[in-house]
Amino acid sequence: MKLKLKSTIILAIVIIFTMALYYYFNNTFYSLTILDENNTIIKKFDDFDIDDYFTIEFLHSVNKTPVKDYYRFDRKKTIINYMTVYYDYGAGVETSLENGEVLTHGLDNSMIISNINKTFKELNIYITPVTEHILTINDNYSFNLTDLIGENKYIKIKIFRKLNLLSN
Repeated sequence: MKLKLKSTIILAIVIIFTMALYYYFNNTFYSLTILDENNTIIKKFDDFDIDDYFTIEFLHSVNKTPVKDYYRFDRKKTIINYMTVYYDYGAGVETSLENGEVLTHGLDNSMIISNINKTFKELNIYITPVTEHILTINDNYSFNLTDLIGENKYIKIKIFRKLNLLSN
């Protein structure tokens, strides 16, 4: 009888643990968070999912043409730059491809580098009045970082993981 009770308890623990793991991995969402240089939260976008992405577009400070970087993230909260679109060469713009990267040209004479896969734990950006950074989330929501934060400020963009305890 004791063996049957012990087996039942172990089975119950295994089932509860398995359900907890399932719940954790299927009810976890992410937050894209903008922080200032003191790690104070400036703006937070909750309920990001692993399929979501965001872009940062700015004017190149030298040649005054747009540059748009595309980012996604993984379950380890790593930010991944997977594509860049630009219109002219200049300081900081790739002039040669790294392993696996692909260069194509858009109908608007843009240069598109895809399959980049550069990873970051956080993005550090200096907001200047010259470059005017625009953050866009899933092509649905855009805002000007200069208007939000002000000029000549450092910001960080990080991904935080959160457990959604209220989901069905």
